[in-house]
Amino acid sequence: MNYPYAAENRLDVPHAYMYAPYGGQDFLAAYADDRRERLARHLQGTDGPPPGGLKDALAAAARALASAQRPDTFSPAEPTPLQPLLAALLGVLASGDPAAAQPWLVRVIQRFEVSKKLYAAYAPGFRKGEGEARDPARYAELALCLALAHALSGQLQYLSTLLKLVDLLLSLDADVLRQACPPGLLALLVAAELDAVAALAAAQGVTLDVA
Repeated sequence: MNYPYAAENRLDVPHAYMYAPYGGQDFLAAYADDRRERLARHLQGTDGPPPGGLKDALAAAARALASAQRPDTFSPAEPTPLQPLLAALLGVLASGDPAAAQPWLVRVIQRFEVSKKLYAAYAPGFRKGEGEARDPARYAELALCLALAHALSGQLQYLSTLLKLVDLLLSLDADVLRQACPPGLLALLVAAELDAVAALAAAQGVTLDVA
């Protein structure tokens, strides 16, 4: 069984993920194998995720990209540049405060789930995207937000959207992605995602090898 969701460039060919068939344990194994194989091609001898606990490593990565601005200084009634908002979300998540990030995370998730794109900015009302939507850095930064938010809160909505973001990142050409998402960050995102999926599977009595 193959894992099809990262097989094409998902910036060029967004996937709707509607009514996906359930493939059972074989599908989970194919998913884990596909993640490892694609990540290996992107890493090409560079370092993997840092040693230690994943939550601490995610928080450290978030601090490196965070700003001191608070998410509540942004208003959905005004134009919203996305990367400053993501930097503010990373700041509160790195401090261990997922509740402060949740209102804006929900809005950004909704926008991404509708179009499978993240635009440079959003018009007042936070519904219409503006500018280009091809910068992998924004997708990596939202993925980091969601990986850390899930690690802190356990909310499955974060994991669901994280899976789609990692599909997109791993579907990109390695040279393009490396300019926007360092291999170590990509490895950390994949490790966090696989760990979360394995834990969810184990809770249902299913073993998933993510080593």
